[in-house]
Amino acid sequence: LFDNEAKTISRLEYQPFVLTEEDGFIREDSGAQRHFRAIDDRWQSNTAYQALLKLKMLLIEGNRFTPRRLTDQQSPKSISTVFHLRLIAEPNSLSELSIEGVHKDGVDHTMIVMMNKNNVKDNSGALRVHSPQEAIGTPWQDINPNNVLYEHNNAQYLDILLIADNELNHSGTPIFTHDNHHFAYQDFIVLLSRYPTVNTHPSHQFDSTQLHPDLPLTLHLNKQVA
Repeated sequence: LFDNEAKTISRLEYQPFVLTEEDGFIREDSGAQRHFRAIDDRWQSNTAYQALLKLKMLLIEGNRFTPRRLTDQQSPKSISTVFHLRLIAEPNSLSELSIEGVHKDGVDHTMIVMMNKNNVKDNSGALRVHSPQEAIGTPWQDINPNNVLYEHNNAQYLDILLIADNELNHSGTPIFTHDNHHFAYQDFIVLLSRYPTVNTHPSHQFDSTQLHPDLPLTLHLNKQVA
């Protein structure tokens, strides 16, 4: 939870993640509850991770953007979801970053941080930002180059991409192996945030602001990480 009044970041209780077609996510599991593995205490105690949370909050604070539908836009708080994403490619095959193609994440801001990669072929695994003219669901290989506003190739450690999710679309291209005798992988941390939902939003029942009962964490924006 990003609290812009208290200037704090707090860990909330575990909750499912739901994306619908109306959110800009077209896939066979659109509208279904998705469960990502919860971040453990070792991860949340990592000062680099805590610094990334603070960076995200500072970058979006005070920015003007088009907020999501059915959200409380007067709230000083933002609900944040964080998860780890690993892409794996076997020799002579590919691994798609987003099988849903061009999409949105159903939030106000998406921040993607490159953490690690191994044996990834150059100029593969690109992140793309698209204008709204690129239709949601367009496969990566069918994208109109005229609708690509930005493309980031060969991401390095701690490279960051921050997107106003309700204004622009994004996608990823597959990764390929550099050495075809070994598999390849690429790791990202994805940090999503949006205003709390109102009671008519499909995700409202999961929009808890209760603190985590077993793994509490509160960071103060104006203090150094622990």
